[in-house]
Amino acid sequence: MLNRHWTPRGATDFIVAGGVALLLAGTWWVMDIRRWALPWLVVLGQTAFMLYFVHQVIALSLVNQVLGLRFNNRLVYSAANVVLIAALVGLGMAWLVIKRAAHRAMPRPVPVP
Repeated sequence: MLNRHWTPRGATDFIVAGGVALLLAGTWWVMDIRRWALPWLVVLGQTAFMLYFVHQVIALSLVNQVLGLRFNNRLVYSAANVVLIAALVGLGMAWLVIKRAAHRAMPRPVPVP
C-alpha cells in the first residue's frame, strides 16, 4: 500500500503481461494464419488520435455532464460500449474520407527548374 492506494506487483503484473501476450498471439493467429480481415481495427488504428479526442468529448461531456447518465448496470454499460465503438468506427471511416478528399484538394507544389 502506498498512500492508501493499491499498487500492482508480482502476480498481478504477471497476469496482465500474460493476458496481453495471449491477446497479441490470438490476434496474430486470427489475422495472419486464418487470414481474417478486420478492417474496423485498421480504421481505429488510422484514426486513433482523432477518435481519442472525440470519445472523450462524447463520454465525458455529452453522456456524463449534459445527459447525466450513469451506467451502474453491467449489461447496460456493455451495450453502451458496443454502441460507442460502432459510432467511433463510423466516425473514423468518415474522417478518413474527409482527410483523403482534403488531401486531394490541396494544390500540388510546382517543381522549381
